[in-house]
Amino acid sequence: MVGRATLLVMSLAATGGAVLGYLAFTVPRVLLHFFRKQWYRVLARHWDELWRQTTTRALRDLEDREGEPDILVDLGIAYYLRGDCEQAVSYLTQARQKSDATSKILNALAAAEAGQGHWEEAVDALVTAARLGDDDSQTLSNLAVLLAEMPQGSQFEKVLHDALPAEGASALNNLAVREIQCGNLAAATQHLREVTRQKPWYAHGLANIGVVAFRTGDFQSAALNLAAAVQLGGNHPDFLANLGGVLTSVDDLSGAGRVLRLARRLDPAHGPATINAGCLYLALGRYEDALDEFRSVHDADGLRAIARHDAALASAGIGEYRQAEEYELQAREARPEDPEIETSLGAIYWYLGRHREARQQFENVLTLDPESLRAAVNLARGEIAAGQPGEAVKILRDLGQRYADDMQVLFDTGVAHLVSAVGHKKEDMTRTDQLLFASALALCIDAFEKNANHKQGIVAESQFNLALAYYLREDLELAAEQFQRALKLLPGDADNLLCVGTALAEYAQRVQKQLATRGDELVSRAAQLLRKARSYLKKAAEDPRARPDVLCNLGLVCHQLGDTQEAIKVLRRFIQVEPTAEANNNLALVYAKQGHEVNQSVVLAHWLPEPQRRLLVSRARSLLSTALHYFFRALRAESANPVLHCNIGLAYMLRNRGADVQHALDHWQLMRRTGGEWGEQQYQRLMQVTESQETAKVRFLDAQMVLRSIDVVEMAYCLSPLMGEILHAIEPVMDRGQWELHATHPQLKIALRIRRKLSALQERLRRLGP
Repeated sequence: MVGRATLLVMSLAATGGAVLGYLAFTVPRVLLHFFRKQWYRVLARHWDELWRQTTTRALRDLEDREGEPDILVDLGIAYYLRGDCEQAVSYLTQARQKSDATSKILNALAAAEAGQGHWEEAVDALVTAARLGDDDSQTLSNLAVLLAEMPQGSQFEKVLHDALPAEGASALNNLAVREIQCGNLAAATQHLREVTRQKPWYAHGLANIGVVAFRTGDFQSAALNLAAAVQLGGNHPDFLANLGGVLTSVDDLSGAGRVLRLARRLDPAHGPATINAGCLYLALGRYEDALDEFRSVHDADGLRAIARHDAALASAGIGEYRQAEEYELQAREARPEDPEIETSLGAIYWYLGRHREARQQFENVLTLDPESLRAAVNLARGEIAAGQPGEAVKILRDLGQRYADDMQVLFDTGVAHLVSAVGHKKEDMTRTDQLLFASALALCIDAFEKNANHKQGIVAESQFNLALAYYLREDLELAAEQFQRALKLLPGDADNLLCVGTALAEYAQRVQKQLATRGDELVSRAAQLLRKARSYLKKAAEDPRARPDVLCNLGLVCHQLGDTQEAIKVLRRFIQVEPTAEANNNLALVYAKQGHEVNQSVVLAHWLPEPQRRLLVSRARSLLSTALHYFFRALRAESANPVLHCNIGLAYMLRNRGADVQHALDHWQLMRRTGGEWGEQQYQRLMQVTESQETAKVRFLDAQMVLRSIDVVEMAYCLSPLMGEILHAIEPVMDRGQWELHATHPQLKIALRIRRKLSALQERLRRLGP
């Protein structure tokens, strides 16, 4: 009957094959895939039913003849096939007791014990079988299966290794996998060398050599061996997933995409392939797609730590740092003290503003992995940001000796010395301070020049920081030129535009001071520099998020160029952004000076008709009134500022309306009381001018109307802490199979053959997806 049933199935298979061939030409690919799955399901159900029926018939027949050792073995195998491992162990133990233990009995007993999770008993049975040596092929095959089935961390690997016969590539391969899982790469390499000696073209062995190569940083060897495994072993999802991950790590993104698509077509739920697809999206900057992949990985796959860590990187990529912290903490639960996970946690704390925790975390990573470049660099960056450049220099000096060609280390060294130089620069520097300042500045300039001249360096940022160093050295012309070079690499950068404009404006003031014969007359070279400064500052001010410094400096430059209306417009915007005493004082001085000029034009223009003179007087008083409004707003914050009282009094005196003269005298008295010796001298001078009515000789005091200097520490480009590296799922590949069992009963032999065919069919069906 079994023969007829087999014939029927073979006929159906032939017919099904013909139908599938026809469909390949007549229906779309999706339908073909669907029909193939349905056909395999029909076949699988048939083979499963046939296998169960055959096993049941064999079992019924064997139970009638129970007693002989061979019958007991067959009964044990039959019950094992039925899934009743406890009953199987009972019969096989009886068989072992009634006769000399043979490999046939011991192998079957090992399978039954493993089916119950009794790993120690299963190992004992197989080790005993191996020592008998009467059927090495069966025992070797089952040793490989046992190694594949045992849970990770079992303590029997050494026992099994010692029991292995001389030839056993698949078992040695699985033993190597065990060593890789435990992190013993040297032992794994030794096993794999023996595997390749025995079977040079063994796909699983080559794949695992690739895995070891990847974990030791030899990516080229990893890619070559995994590609060879794919060629020799066919499109196996495990091989393809590993190859896709390696190709992603070496930036062959198009090749990785092709390989991973094939892996996932074969097995849509394949955990490593899913993770590596997410890593590919990470490399492409498609963070949302990457998150979808990582979230779909089941914890049961044993890949929780990798998936959660990579999900944290994707979350950080879209600025979701709190979510990233949550994922990274989950990863830490699954894999404690992993340097990449701990490194990322430190970086996440940094981005969340928890700098103290971040620095502690970076120190912890260095304790876990003293050779970690990322942890050392992150700690140095943390020290710089915390205002401890000296500590950063110590860390980076050591890194510079070990990583002399690393451009990031060199860049960070430059930043540390730049911040140190700022700390050493003071108004009254001692000889020691001068030496320390000059030394730090020289080291900083040297580091940034090397980086800027290196094609693989951090060029634009180094150019900008180099300009800051020149600015700190007060070489304003060279600083302005260097800022402009950096701007070519960072076009439209608002901070760079501010720095160019500020350096040019300060250089213009220096030129004006050196060349001007009269204090108020703007020399042409200074005017030229100011116009250039204005163009850069105006571009910076176009950014709605421009710093207040941009508006302050642009307003003052426009004022110095005589563009009063533009200066007023900009300084009003400055007050809206930053309503400080400085901002109000600057705007007040622009109005006050303009009012003073109009007032003087009235005094000098005796020939003007009376109506026009009255209009000018009204215009001057209006400007001075507006100036007073802003002076008083500044006075609210600085009520004891003698310069403000001086200017307010002068504005009242020039306006000269109602009780203005008395108000002027009151404020000058306040100036006299709060200004000390200077206040007394200024008061006497103003009294003389008032008595002589020579108002043309007085000037509003604008010493506090100054450009905002560049804050070198705030403006310096500093690299943020590095997240941990992307973790690819490059997993060792077990050579999995079924327990090889030898039966005597004819029906049981048929059942074992059907079971092997069914297993192969189920694997094909699994790869077609749900």
